[in-house]
Amino acid sequence: RKEYRDGGYGAGGVGFEAYGSGARASVRLDNKSAPGCLVDFLYYKQKKGGKFQLIANKEEYAELDTLSEVPSVGTHSQEFSTCPTKLTIRVSSSGRTRVYGWNVTYKQPGVSWSSMGVNGSRFTHLRHYAPGNIGESFASLKPDLFVFSFGLNLSSVANRPNISYRKTVDEIIKRFRKESPNIECLIMS
Repeated sequence: RKEYRDGGYGAGGVGFEAYGSGARASVRLDNKSAPGCLVDFLYYKQKKGGKFQLIANKEEYAELDTLSEVPSVGTHSQEFSTCPTKLTIRVSSSGRTRVYGWNVTYKQPGVSWSSMGVNGSRFTHLRHYAPGNIGESFASLKPDLFVFSFGLNLSSVANRPNISYRKTVDEIIKRFRKESPNIECLIMS
């Protein structure tokens, strides 16, 4: 586990970083009935950024550069008429490459639900995001509704949260609303 001092986390509060050419990671998709899909790949643009290739099954479909003077969230979207069964990222240069992962939306009726919960994480960890990064990260997923559900970790705590915890929750919600004014929000506890 590594904390990013620059606050460049993805929507799930995580990022995966590779240094150097040749590193790769893959995921397999198991929806054989989908007629097609939209694949969004999420990554971090940064100083000293590197390049990587995106591969569907065995065919490269994009090469992206993460080099940017201004740190920000990058998104690459690709429509597939037949959804691939395997997605791969391959680092192709020596710069720093931080990725957040894929978001796959199948072309069929239904509700898309993304769970961004991280075991052992706390709601207050959202304070570690760089200014603007919360809004950018979550907006990149194009949600219609965002649900904050917090307090599950508190079930094992003997005492109720103090006033500073409540102030932190208020601060995070205000920051989210400021950075993501067009996303509807539901708060649950």
